[in-house]
Amino acid sequence: MDELGIHKQVLSLTSPGVQVFEAASANSLAIESNDELAEAIARFPARLAGLAAVAPQDPAAAAKEIERTSSKLGLHGVIINSHTNGEYLDDEKYWDIFAAAESANAAIYLHPRTPSPEMLKPYLDRGLEQAILGFGADVALHTLALITAVAT
Repeated sequence: MDELGIHKQVLSLTSPGVQVFEAASANSLAIESNDELAEAIARFPARLAGLAAVAPQDPAAAAKEIERTSSKLGLHGVIINSHTNGEYLDDEKYWDIFAAAESANAAIYLHPRTPSPEMLKPYLDRGLEQAILGFGADVALHTLALITAVAT
């Protein structure tokens, strides 16, 4: 880090994260990952920070994990790897996640991933499904869906 002039590194479990597992396994893996992340940060608190992993497929458990990681582990942000099983966070069933993040004053980083299966075919046909276009299109759709869900 020093050689490259990096003073602080943010660590997180990126795409697809725990979102590809069934809910019970995903919750368990998120908790385990967050505990290990907090241990690493505790060893180098001036150099490392982290974003908690949560399993949106179980919104109540994800909200509980946001509260735990913020109050007990000192993590003040959450990473959600875009859609979960093709579902986006603008569905009201996910809103407990936002309430928990707001209550904990935790930022949410919506990390890109390959577009959902329903969106994917035109991208695959053209080789555009990954970072070249698909990631940005997926996050843009997801973000605008969240904005318009709140506005309506």
